[in-house]
Amino acid sequence: MGALRGFIACSLAAAIALELAGCSFFTSLDGLREPAAIDDDASSTADDASTPPVVGGGDAGAPEAGDGSVGAPPCATLSPAPFLCRDFDDGAPIAAGFDGVTTENGGALTIDADDRRSAPNSLLLVLPSAPSSQVVRAYLGKQLPDAVVRISVRMNVRIERRGGIDKHDIIGFRKSDSRDTTLVVRTNGSLEVEEAVPTNPVPGLRTPLSFVAPDDWWSLEWEVAISGAVATSTVRANGVEVGTATTSSETFSGGTFLLGDYQTLGLSSEWRTRYDDVVVLVE
Repeated sequence: MGALRGFIACSLAAAIALELAGCSFFTSLDGLREPAAIDDDASSTADDASTPPVVGGGDAGAPEAGDGSVGAPPCATLSPAPFLCRDFDDGAPIAAGFDGVTTENGGALTIDADDRRSAPNSLLLVLPSAPSSQVVRAYLGKQLPDAVVRISVRMNVRIERRGGIDKHDIIGFRKSDSRDTTLVVRTNGSLEVEEAVPTNPVPGLRTPLSFVAPDDWWSLEWEVAISGAVATSTVRANGVEVGTATTSSETFSGGTFLLGDYQTLGLSSEWRTRYDDVVVLVE
């Protein structure tokens, strides 16, 4: 609290309000490389014996999801300003901070107050059931600079409903129809980094991660370090490293950051995913 007392020169009431709004996040923002555990009581409903183990499992003393006691990133006060910061609590349109929003064939993105990691809102993505030949899309996109050496993405995520297809892209980086790198969740809750490459665009190169998404909120960090033609991804869930992946750097430099799913086909039942407190840093 010493840093907090040094920072706050106003009334006690203002100090309390700042702390509740997530001051700890602001004062420890060193590249977002050491995210605080949000909820490591991570349990899976998957019954597949091959499913990777769940990270965590102890009583971390984290507040219940949606109670608003973990503050949102103070987007307006972060210095220097991040490449992107959205907590969906300021009344701004969905696409604020992004280049645009894309939905197709019933895919939907809404700012919603029914559940959230930080009060009052979260972003809800819905991918409805659809015929096998029908493309469904729902994503927000923001183009990255042509030259980057590091990208850090941090957010809170809840897979509210797992749909009737083998996977769903939570977030990703896209350069073209033949080049993208995404973080996917399977119907059993397991996570993978997936890269589509020109020589094998479908299903792509998959790197399993040692994490199973629980039915509740969890924190996600995806950090990408770029060196020449190679990109090294480190993924953390609830503050714990769950895997690394080595892919091409083409997707990232000059590509587009996607929050949501660029496209999916043939859902027999809908996926529902919530996002909150999204911060992207680019170097």
